[in-house]
Amino acid sequence: MRVHIKAPDKSVLPTEMWEENNRYFLQFPFNRSMINFIKTLSNYKWHGFEDPPRKIWSVANNRHNRFVLSYIIEEFDNPYAPYLRWSKGDREHIGDCREQLFNHQRDLISHALTVKHGIWAAEMGTGKTLAAIELMERAKKWFDIPDSQMFYISPKSIIGNVKYEIEKWQADVSPVFSTYEGLVKRVKEWEGQAPRLVIFDESSKVKTHNAQRSQAAMHLANGIRDDWVDEDTFIILMTGTPAPKKPTDWWNQCEIACPGYIKEGSPTQLEGRLALVEWDENQKGSSFPKVITWFDDENKCGKCGYPKEWPIHKLQCDFKPSVNEVNRLYRLLNSGLVEFVKKADCLDLPDKIYRQVKVEPTKETLRLQKLILKTSTRAVTALTLCRELSDGFQYVEGQSEEVENCPRCAGTGLSLEFTDDNEPVREPCINCEATGEIPKKTREVHEVDCPKDDALKDLLDEYSEVGRVVIYAGFQGSIDRVVQTVTQEGWDVIRLDGRGWHYYGSKDICNDDLVREFQEGTTPNLAFVAQPGAGGYGFTLTASPVIIYYSNTFVGEHRSQSEDRIHRPGMDVNRGATIVDIIHLDTDELVLKNIKEKRRLETMTMGELHNAINSG
Repeated sequence: MRVHIKAPDKSVLPTEMWEENNRYFLQFPFNRSMINFIKTLSNYKWHGFEDPPRKIWSVANNRHNRFVLSYIIEEFDNPYAPYLRWSKGDREHIGDCREQLFNHQRDLISHALTVKHGIWAAEMGTGKTLAAIELMERAKKWFDIPDSQMFYISPKSIIGNVKYEIEKWQADVSPVFSTYEGLVKRVKEWEGQAPRLVIFDESSKVKTHNAQRSQAAMHLANGIRDDWVDEDTFIILMTGTPAPKKPTDWWNQCEIACPGYIKEGSPTQLEGRLALVEWDENQKGSSFPKVITWFDDENKCGKCGYPKEWPIHKLQCDFKPSVNEVNRLYRLLNSGLVEFVKKADCLDLPDKIYRQVKVEPTKETLRLQKLILKTSTRAVTALTLCRELSDGFQYVEGQSEEVENCPRCAGTGLSLEFTDDNEPVREPCINCEATGEIPKKTREVHEVDCPKDDALKDLLDEYSEVGRVVIYAGFQGSIDRVVQTVTQEGWDVIRLDGRGWHYYGSKDICNDDLVREFQEGTTPNLAFVAQPGAGGYGFTLTASPVIIYYSNTFVGEHRSQSEDRIHRPGMDVNRGATIVDIIHLDTDELVLKNIKEKRRLETMTMGELHNAINSG
């Protein structure tokens, strides 16, 4: 088939194109910009080195490449058309809806009805869940999609809250719920047709393209596209992080929603365009790409990455202006695929009030901190141990009376060794003394006195009239200590961490109803105690006017997400939203400062850790 391809340099190339062995073959006049473009597609190949050589290119016949080729071939329809329709304002009307909906929520629903497959990048607290419920109601009424063909995929901890929201709004929908881990199993055992509507809540969970849950999500989305070619279908990804840590985190989410919308065929190829990348070598001799800087400012040099005013450009590098590729990516996303919603632009909420409660460490605690810094060989180990100490405990490895298979010999008693001639031999395992079993390791918590407990008691007394508080802590040992302190003060507790849900109180409440009890229940004093990573996503906890951070995790996203559990529509604007950090050792302030600035604490050196603590 003869077609005309629009090359990146604006020229039009007459091209012979055909399909063979599930690949598209392209033969066009030499054009450097077009060759570079072909190299951004997935699974490309130059056939000039074959015997006999053929001066043609080929790419895989897959959805990603079909979308991109449709865009550059003049004879084909523009695949961006549905998305451009939205960005130009030609939007679907959503009809009658609940009066409680804000305008930005109506826009989210209209966006989904217009583009069908897209992403809602709406900050925490902007009401994505209610908009999703309204969308499902319209899909059921307008497109005859039954409940059994609507899937809601989310982290396990969020499912109960979504069910609560559906019941709260008396919605006429009952979708099939699944966790991301459950989706992996479901996809492997799948039989029959795919659903017609799927919502991926907290879609940052599928940002890594080679993770099992990401591949399962892609498989489900492709199944929808395959099984319902002539029907209206919906694939909506919802994320509360409109600006992820790395711009390439968008690639797989976009690929699930619309393969090919971003032309690069892999996150690595996209990274090569958006950033200055150098190849580094680890201790084992393996090479890996390392991002020097992201091209997010035209004043950065395209050769070295340093800003224009830096002296390096007078000494050893001629300044070469770069292109703001990160901004170009966001302009592309904002052209229809992604609907961005920022809380400050659409909600009139009072500002958060930040407060620190500083407690004085004892001389013994300071002595233990110095000992940790002196004996630790790695900064991340020292920092973790100091964080534990600041929370009033230390994890200690021990051994139980139970046994488990020896990992060295896999329980056989014989391990694989090598002679001086590099010949493999089976020898009695020295790790388990040829028994095949070793004592099972345990982790015990050794507690020490901690003034954070008294500070927490004072805060509980301060908010006892309200009867609701949210408390986050960074370790399971910290969670257990907080639960013990809170229950001793006469409060009931909802605990959520890596061990799942648990309720400490007098009522008989199932897990799905715990958030409802916190928001609307009659329990006089109830605390929600969680790790930020487990309990900081997807919940509305506006019954509490305060969040107390007993301690933080390393992850900045956990902090930003968890803060907004109480700062959203439905909050008591008169009480406001107060964020309290209990500060004990200097490491508490160090972690707090670094996660707010989104630095990587894991890469800190011992020297930097000593300086940071001493300067505090």
